[in-house]
Amino acid sequence: MTLAKTPASPRPTIEDVATLARVSRSTVSRYLNGGDHVSSQAAQRIADAIAVTGYRANAHARSLASSSSRTAVFLLTDTMASLFEDLNFAGLVESCSTCLSDKGWSLVMMMASSPAEQERALAYITAGHVDGVMLFSLSDEDLEFASNLVAAGVRTVACGAPLGAPDDLKIVMADDFAGAQEATRYLLGPCGCTRVAHVSGPAHSGGGQRRLAGYRQAISEAALNEVVIAGDYSAQSGRHAAQHVRDCGADGVFCANDATALGLIEALLETGVRVPEEVQVIGFDDSPRAAEKTPALTTLSQPFGRIAQAMVDYVVDATDAASAPSVHVFPTRLVERATTRRIR
Repeated sequence: MTLAKTPASPRPTIEDVATLARVSRSTVSRYLNGGDHVSSQAAQRIADAIAVTGYRANAHARSLASSSSRTAVFLLTDTMASLFEDLNFAGLVESCSTCLSDKGWSLVMMMASSPAEQERALAYITAGHVDGVMLFSLSDEDLEFASNLVAAGVRTVACGAPLGAPDDLKIVMADDFAGAQEATRYLLGPCGCTRVAHVSGPAHSGGGQRRLAGYRQAISEAALNEVVIAGDYSAQSGRHAAQHVRDCGADGVFCANDATALGLIEALLETGVRVPEEVQVIGFDDSPRAAEKTPALTTLSQPFGRIAQAMVDYVVDATDAASAPSVHVFPTRLVERATTRRIR
């Protein structure tokens, strides 16, 4: 069989191979990792597409059987600023490090927030320096990077599911949708709120979108009008939302994360709005600051310890990738503190 050569990209990807061979990305991944469940016709088309595009699958996957660095990388596809602003990352790093240490493994940390950083990270990882990758803050813009890691045979798992995540990427996550539903229902029910607003996460965030969807579902069930204020997970976006909250007359607010909720509360208190007497607020994450602030923040707790353990188990243990669940979802838990109050 002969395929017509198409214009080459600077670095051929698994997507280029899949498109030319007329198969899915996961089929190419299976072919590169031994050919299980790939028909002979598809295998031939993939082989031809690899020859045409010049795609190179790293030898890292084949070397894993005979050698191991016993090292995993905590790979943050976000900015350095977010690492210091969001204390959840510190907790996750600590939990992952502890879980890996218990298994005799080491942890390294890398940043990959730009295309150039991702290119360097991919080259380092696929050179055999690490045996597994744990991805954090993955967005839809990072999916090709994640796919290239999987296609190279590197055991890769993501914390949270970005929009459009490929089927062959393993994901461990909290139940964002159900948690958002519970928070909104709690404000409308036991807390007695009559107008509940939502300060959302960034539009590119899969977790933020699922929390928005959960809020909308609960508002729809109550036959109320939604009030969505755009946010980006930062405390500053919470502060900016305070004026909107006052203008719309909301007496309850569910925020997409704790940093946003704490910024909102700070701005409300500065303008004389009492929390929770006039406006009740719920966050999401149960970050360390949630219990330390005054008033202490009611929030949805993510089981970060269990999430870290599940990610480490996948990276370390020789789990058959074909039989392991694609998505592992953990329930959240409502932690009631001083920014809400039950009235019924």
